[in-house]
Amino acid sequence: MAYENLTAALRDFVDAINSTGGATVDPKGYTVPVADMEWIDLGMAYEKACKALGVEPKIDDTLYEEPSGAYFDDPEGADCPHCGEHSTDPNHAAKEGPFTEA
Repeated sequence: MAYENLTAALRDFVDAINSTGGATVDPKGYTVPVADMEWIDLGMAYEKACKALGVEPKIDDTLYEEPSGAYFDDPEGADCPHCGEHSTDPNHAAKEGPFTEA
């Protein structure tokens, strides 16, 4: 029974990633879900789940898009979505770590 539940859970996980566009490959070579192209761990788990199920992962390496928006595009900078600090460094948010609600 436990084996069947694990297999069903893996199938549901793979189906969820596939239903949101599958995965793509970022510039560093990491597989990332199309729905959240910054979530490397989820892309890695997706690949492992596909391998465990013996199914081909849905990966389209032409879909990756660099993050965009005022924070990334404005040469004057913008308020960091993580800490609220104004910065012109496009890597500032990555240095702040995971987003947490205040």
